[in-house]
Amino acid sequence: GGRQLERGEPVDVLGERRKATPAGSGDRALWLRLFDLWLTMARYDGARDLLGEWLSQEPGDIGFLRKAAFMDALAGRWDQVVELCDRIVGLEEGPARIAAALLVAAACVQAGYPADARPVLEAVARDNPADPVLRDHLRRIYEDTGSHRELAELALSEAEHASDQGDRFAALRRAASLFMEAA
Repeated sequence: GGRQLERGEPVDVLGERRKATPAGSGDRALWLRLFDLWLTMARYDGARDLLGEWLSQEPGDIGFLRKAAFMDALAGRWDQVVELCDRIVGLEEGPARIAAALLVAAACVQAGYPADARPVLEAVARDNPADPVLRDHLRRIYEDTGSHRELAELALSEAEHASDQGDRFAALRRAASLFMEAA
């Protein structure tokens, strides 16, 4: 809604227009333009606050969630990155959901608690059992936490999805060994 943004419009004029345009009002282009301007002017806190204000009214806006996660990652606010990426996982589907789950895993590593990515990775892996990157992340978490039963189940899943007979047999042997360790 409203008039079109002018390319050279000063940031203070855009800021006044933003105040008159509440978050979630549909004037997303204005909010994005102001965000870009604040970044250009190195006003990072203002840019991040703007994203937060929009997300308080439009919590499912994946584009703004991604921008907020990126800004928080640059600032080293890994707890917030984990929370934002977890929200993105809940909104995405298919390959984008896998990518978001991997972002959760990376943020958890940066935050110092890599095993906390486990529930998200497991949920996404249930829908994408053949994805090797998800399996690798889960394998590392299971190994680090001594979760032998889960490692064995992961090896069974690998055997199920292996196209090569030798790989299938090796995965089955690994699963059997891990099940014995878990018992």
